Amino acid sequence: MAVFEALPIIFVKTRHFTIGQSGLIFIGVGIGTTIGAAAFFPLSAHYPALMLKWRGFPPPEQRLFGAMIGGTSLVVGCFWLGWTGNYAAVPWYVPALATIPIGASVSMVFISFFVSGFWSCGEGEVADVWLGRRSWWTPTLGTLRRPLRRARWCGRL
Repeated sequence: MAVFEALPIIFVKTRHFTIGQSGLIFIGVGIGTTIGAAAFFPLSAHYPALMLKWRGFPPPEQRLFGAMIGGTSLVVGCFWLGWTGNYAAVPWYVPALATIPIGASVSMVFISFFVSGFWSCGEGEVADVWLGRRSWWTPTLGTLRRPLRRARWCGRL
């Protein structure tokens, strides 16, 4: 995700962390992905009953509840990271904690949409997103962000 380009600006430039110390901030993303994967289990508890009702082929939209929560979590995490990371007076752990909802959103959207909701074409979707991100999305947003050099704007893009 392109929002991860804001982490070096926030922690190396603004808070004067070393490269190794700023890399430890990604532990929050790992914690968030674990929380997001664990939260997906109660959100899909209704799915076995739907399998019986729809004779094995329930609508894939019934698995997108995690994506709805994950999308909201991504917006909250990005604004939290961008606005708290912009000021050196805010303690370092406040923007670091913002990586937890960002990680949870990545996990919940990925599980909901790519893996569970559209299982028959999940591999192609994952490859398409991976190739699309590498070819256009990330370089474009990264190019747009670099001149700004302010954490607040990086979190909003």
